[in-house]
Amino acid sequence: LNSIQSYILTHDTEMAVTYLGKFSQLMRLILANSGNNYVMLKEELNAITHYLDLEKLRFDNKFDYSINLDHIIDTEFIEIPPMVIQPYIENAIIHGILHKTSRGNIKIDFALRGRNIHCTIIDNGIGREKSAELKEKAGIKRRSSGMYITKARLEMLNKENDEEFSVRITDLKDDEGKTSGTKVELIIHYNED
Repeated sequence: LNSIQSYILTHDTEMAVTYLGKFSQLMRLILANSGNNYVMLKEELNAITHYLDLEKLRFDNKFDYSINLDHIIDTEFIEIPPMVIQPYIENAIIHGILHKTSRGNIKIDFALRGRNIHCTIIDNGIGREKSAELKEKAGIKRRSSGMYITKARLEMLNKENDEEFSVRITDLKDDEGKTSGTKVELIIHYNED
């Protein structure tokens, strides 16, 4: 909403209308999906794409992204819990990509492994350690509620359904041992429609 306000104040009406249209589409998708325990993977991918496009607009195309699916995944028949993946993408943008001086990149891969979807999110951001340093220097002591809520949801889904939902976060290093981003690996049990 702040971005929309900024476009209006700078008299960039066309951009304000574009942003507002994308924002309203994303809100409709989130509201439609939030009432369900599971949604079609196609719908979740649609919400993720809208979210990423909106963030690209918001942050002046500071990053690129790609979403890749195994050819055997049928997005029309596989259902996953909604809004489990998006918070990790948000973290990649806010804590990793935005603090880079160069262009950022986010790669999201989906693979089918038995009754699970493996979702891998790789960014070339500044990494968790540097992000924590910047937060400390800025005097920010707030804990990320998105990660806490998502972790609690995964734990609840595991208990309720005796399923296999998990997340693993790895700090990436280049050949010289310098931070080169973050990798998030999600294992999400899916249902078939």
